[in-house]
Amino acid sequence: MSEFSGTLYIPNNELGIEEGYYLVNEVVELLREYCDRPEVVRFVADMLEV
Repeated sequence: MSEFSGTLYIPNNELGIEEGYYLVNEVVELLREYCDRPEVVRFVADMLEV
């Protein structure tokens, strides 16, 4: 079973999310900021999948 390393890499995308590494709390902020855009929430969820 994989363990989450504490950072998430968001690749270049067309959704308005800056490419880079995000800490867990920053991912939470992203989800809250984009909660009204399901395509962004889905993208972040896909990036979290292991």
